[in-house]
Amino acid sequence: MDLGRPPLARFPDGDERILDRALEYDDLEVTVARVGEFDADNRAGINRTLHRVSCIRNRAGRIVGLTLRVGKAIPGSAR
Repeated sequence: MDLGRPPLARFPDGDERILDRALEYDDLEVTVARVGEFDADNRAGINRTLHRVSCIRNRAGRIVGLTLRVGKAIPGSAR
């Protein structure tokens, strides 16, 4: 999710546009408000999930982009 660009979901077989318009600051701020605080490394997690969110900041410290990674636990995949 990058300011000024339509948001994309990336899959192994190609990208899918989520919204047909470019993102604005308000769009990013709504998402950030739901995620909560970012650590000093610009990362946040969503409690009780494997999902992670990273932010990109401009030189003034304002968030201008987000990367959302969806994690899924697969029982028996690690031993």
